[in-house]
Formats: sequence, C-alpha cells, structure tokens
Amino acid sequence: MQLHSTGQAHRTQAATLERERRQPTAKYPLPILHPKDAKTPRPVRDGAHTSVCDCLPKNSDSVPGLAGYEDKQDLHNPEKHERERNSTPSLEASRASDSDLGGVASSKNGYPEELDKSHTEEERPLEVACPSFFAVAGRCECNHHFARETYCGREWCPICGAKGSGIHDRRKARWYPKLQQCREVGYMVVTVPPEKREDYRSKQTLAKLGKAVKRLLCRNGIERGVRRWHFFGDVEGDQVPEYHPHLNALVDHGYIEPERLERIKRGLATILGVSVDRVNLHYEYTSEVPLILHWIKYVTRATFLDWRWDEGLARELLGFRNATPWGKWNGEKVWDVPARPESSDSESCAEVRQIADLEENRCPFDGSPIVWKGYVLRDKLTHPTERKWYKLGGGYWAKGGG
Repeated sequence: MQLHSTGQAHRTQAATLERERRQPTAKYPLPILHPKDAKTPRPVRDGAHTSVCDCLPKNSDSVPGLAGYEDKQDLHNPEKHERERNSTPSLEASRASDSDLGGVASSKNGYPEELDKSHTEEERPLEVACPSFFAVAGRCECNHHFARETYCGREWCPICGAKGSGIHDRRKARWYPKLQQCREVGYMVVTVPPEKREDYRSKQTLAKLGKAVKRLLCRNGIERGVRRWHFFGDVEGDQVPEYHPHLNALVDHGYIEPERLERIKRGLATILGVSVDRVNLHYEYTSEVPLILHWIKYVTRATFLDWRWDEGLARELLGFRNATPWGKWNGEKVWDVPARPESSDSESCAEVRQIADLEENRCPFDGSPIVWKGYVLRDKLTHPTERKWYKLGGGYWAKGGG
C-alpha cells in the first residue's frame, strides 16, 4: 500500500506542476479552479452578486490555510484506503477521494475528459457518491459561463442508470447530430447465443466482437452507424435477470435484401463460431422521426441496473466505452426534432439542441467554441450569494454573457 501512496503523491505533484505551467488560451481566460483552491464566497456588496470565478485565487499558493489541507482530508492514508477500498463509501469519503484532481490536457474533441475521472477504475469501488461535488467549468468567447456536472457513468448507479438522467441525455445528444444525417435509419440487434455468452464477459471481448460486427456490416454496404451493448433484458418483478448480451446498432440504411441479410447471418455465424441456425439477427428500418427518436432513447438506456446481479461482470466492465459510432458523419442534417414534444415521453427540440451543442463544445447561444478548463464546486451552482446559474439539461448549467 505504501507504493500506492507514493504514486498518488507523484501524480498530485505532477498535476500541480502542469497547472502552474499551462497558459490560458481563451479570449476570456478561465482560472484554474481546483477543489483545493476554493475559498469562502465573498459577501454581496451594494446589491451586486459575486461571480464564482471572482472568488478563486489565481495561484493556489496564495490561499490562506491551504497548507495541511491534505493532512486534514487524510487523502493519502494507505490504511484508510485499504479499509474503504471494497466498502460502500459515505458521501464524505467519496468527496475526499474525488478531491485529488489536477490539470490535464484536452482530448481531440476539445473537452478534457480526464477532468471527469478522479482516480483509476481499479481504485474505485463499485458504488460512489454521484454526481461529484465539483463540476467542470467552461466559457465561450462571448463570456457565457458553463458548468458540466461529473457523473460516474456506471449503469448500475441510481443516478446514471435512471431513464432521463443526465448521462442518458448526453448519450442521446451525441447520437442525434449523426442520425439526423440519415433519411432512413435501420435498427439491428445481434444477440449472442446462450452457449457463447460466457465467452463475452469482459470489456475486451465485447469490444472485439463489436468491431468484428462493424467490419462485417461495412463489407455488406452499411458504412456508418452507432452501436451499443445491452447486457440484460427487461426486469420482471424482483427476479434477478440472466446475463443476456445483445448488440444494438442504429445504421444509415433502409431496406436490406434477404440475400444480403443471409450473408450477414453467415458472417455472424463465422464470427461467433456457431451454425447459421443459432444466429439471432433482428432488423427493421424507418424514415419516421418519432420512431427514430424512440429507438435512440431505447438503445442508449442502461440495462445493468444493479451490480449485485453479477458483481464479477460489473468489475470487468468498469471503464468500458460502450456507445461507439463508426463511419464519417460530416453531412447535412435531413430531419429535425419536433419543436414540441408529441407526448410526455418525447424530447423537446430546444433542450436536445442545447445538450448536443454542449457535447460538441459549442455554445448553444452564440455558436462560439467553449474552452473547458478548471472546476466549480457543485454547491456554488445553487448558492444564494452567487450570480444565478440555471440548468440546461444533461447535467449542464449556464450563466452570464455579453
């Protein structure tokens, strides 16, 4: 355990040096906001509300009382870490472990995804306090401020696994801009036969099978789509469901001739190592927007709703990137989400567009790029002495402008 403690200290030191080295790149540079750097909010003076960013120091060394913070939080106590590693954490314990964060480089799409990850998947228990006590801060060129709540993203999390959760909304929002380029959308389901399910109980084998199916579809003229695994079927009462992996794919295609479907089935039989009659392949297609929206919502939902159903599988799937697109998606959209929801189960056009823009690091108000850099304490988002933040959907918040 001493080795873990030393490695944690090295990571913390490296993150601190990285934060001090980085130079702001935005037109309106953001402060490097770390949970350790937060101070007590300034009081309201002369009726003017104080910004969250104004309450933060430019350099963490200037924070009074910062020395000894890690000792007070007991962040690097190896004995405590060993005791709590496999136990259900309290909110305070999860906040303490999540507070050891540092600056990181942005990913290819502009959003620093590592800001959402406070420790490695191997170190994290199956249950964590969600959402985290901090939100990732962002700002566009027109000075709109944004905050992105950080979630664990695990299907069995009561927050992330719920229908209509922030994570569910983000998954849908990532798929809308792609499938809006398709005049017809096909819905394909490939079910792993019962005798082969034990061979696909890890993220490596599931990812390998997903790629093999994608290559097979590309060879048969289906050149782009999005895919996602469902691990269990619908739950009936209190009965624990059986592991039932099936790959869902929404593809840019309409009618498929029976001969081509038969070729796809033969290819799946070869991939799975079974006879053709053991292949379970379902396919349908539509050009009706309400049905496409329903498919997106259904495919992006969580199905592994309780890790106790299969603890070993849950640990194997930690960190699994499930929703995966393939092909080129650089065309114009050919349909739009209805301006008004057709039912209480439908989405509103405004909210979907806002979340989709934010997922692509684009300001939903003026279209300018968003620079994500730093943190905002989640309690600040509803703090009475701050300028008013308002919720956009998908775990995003916004304020300011001009």
